[in-house]
Amino acid sequence: MKSLQKGFTLIELMIVIAIIGILAAVAIPQYQNYVARANGASAVSTLSAAKTQVSLNWQEGETGATLCNKLDATTLPVSATCASGVLTSATVGTGDAATTAKLTPTTATTGITWACSVSKEAAASKTCTYTAPTTP
Repeated sequence: MKSLQKGFTLIELMIVIAIIGILAAVAIPQYQNYVARANGASAVSTLSAAKTQVSLNWQEGETGATLCNKLDATTLPVSATCASGVLTSATVGTGDAATTAKLTPTTATTGITWACSVSKEAAASKTCTYTAPTTP
């Protein structure tokens, strides 16, 4: 007597659903970290033209609050700010992946160096570190 199977058993379907659940449990957090890193990189890249102009201002003898002189809409995005040479981006992304970047110049006789920090720990990279918010 031949018995033809015409579908999946309940156990087989439950095993497939369990495998999909395990894969989703691993993939979703990784994807969220990827989005946060992408937003962090985007926030830093929006400040690159302004960073170049601040460096040029420093080479021309500007210091302190005057480092932000000569920044216009082409070098500093409307949503970004500059105060005493410290560049802060607007928030990139929404929800848990929202990230801002801050570039802080350090001047020395040999040149200007930049310290980069981001507002989201998952957005931190080797060149741009996470700075925990300070509590009063």
